[in-house]
Amino acid sequence: MLKICLTPIKNEAWILERFLQCASLWADKIIIADQGSTDNSIEIAKRFDKVHIINNDEAKYNELGRQELLINEARKFGTNNFLLALDADEILSANFLESNEWKEIFSQPPGTKIALQWVNLSPECKTFWTNFPPFILGVIDDGSHKIGTAIHSPRVPINSAGKTITLNEVKLLHYQYTDWDRMLLKQAWYQCYEKINYPEKGNVDIYEMYNHFRYIKNNLQLINQNWFQQYEKMGINMKTTIPYPASYYWIEQLNNYFKEYGEKYFRRLDIFNNATNKYVAINENINNNFFSKTYIKLLHFYGSLPNRFYKRYLKKILNTIS
Repeated sequence: MLKICLTPIKNEAWILERFLQCASLWADKIIIADQGSTDNSIEIAKRFDKVHIINNDEAKYNELGRQELLINEARKFGTNNFLLALDADEILSANFLESNEWKEIFSQPPGTKIALQWVNLSPECKTFWTNFPPFILGVIDDGSHKIGTAIHSPRVPINSAGKTITLNEVKLLHYQYTDWDRMLLKQAWYQCYEKINYPEKGNVDIYEMYNHFRYIKNNLQLINQNWFQQYEKMGINMKTTIPYPASYYWIEQLNNYFKEYGEKYFRRLDIFNNATNKYVAINENINNNFFSKTYIKLLHFYGSLPNRFYKRYLKKILNTIS
C-alpha cells in the first residue's frame, strides 16, 4: 500500500517548503496540482524527490475538478492505496510518528475513511483554537467516485460503504490564521464568490460560514508540544515567522469583482476590513453607509448571541433588509 498525499496549490511558497518537509516523512508520493502559480512554488516543489507535479488548467475556482484531477493521478500508481488530501497550510501533528492510531490506518480494508480535526494556530504559534468537528480527508481507496460541488467539496470519495475512523491523537495543524491579512483577504474573496455564484444564500449564512475567526479569543488553548517536537528535532522550523508574500493573489480577484459588480453589490457582507482597505481599491463611501456602520454591527451582534430562538428571528430580519 502506497501512502499518497494529494495537494492543490496556487502561490503557496509562503508555507510550501515546511509542508513538503513534513509530508515527506509519511508520504511515498506527494502529488501537487498547480493552478498557475506565479511565485516560486514550483521551484520549491521540485526540490523534493517524492513530489509529482501536474498542471491544473482550470481557469475558474473548482474544488471538485481539482480533487478529481488529483485522485485520477493517484490511481495511476495502483489501487487500494491510502490517499490523504491536504492543503499546503495543513500539516499532520508530529506525534503521528509514534501514534498507534496512525499505524492502524494501514491495516484497514479499502473504503475506510479517515477523519481529522483542525487545530487552528494563532499568529504566534503558541496557542490554537478549534470549533470544527473532524472531517474526512483520507481514504483507503476502493475506486469509488466522489460527488461534490465547486466549493466546499469533499476531498476524497466519501460514498463508499466503508467505516470512518476519527483520529484523536493526531491533529491537523492549520496555518491559515498565522497570516492575519492573508486570512482576511481569503475570507473576503470566499464571501464574494458565494454572493456571486449562490445568490440564494442569505447574508447571515455567508457571515456565519466565514467569520468564525472573530471569536478566537474566547477559545484559545495552549498548543501541545508533542505536535511540533519531533519535527523540530529534525531541524524543521515549525513555529517561527513564515516569510509571507508581499502581495496576495486575492487582491486582483477582489478588485475585479468590485469593478464588475460594483462594491454596492457586496455591501451586506462583512468584508470591508483593515486588510481589504489596505490592499484593495475601495470607494470611500462604502465604509460610510448604513450597511457598513449599522448592518455589519448587527451581524456581529448576531454572531455573539447564544443559539436560542430569538437568534432565528434576528437572522430573518437581517436577511430581509435591503
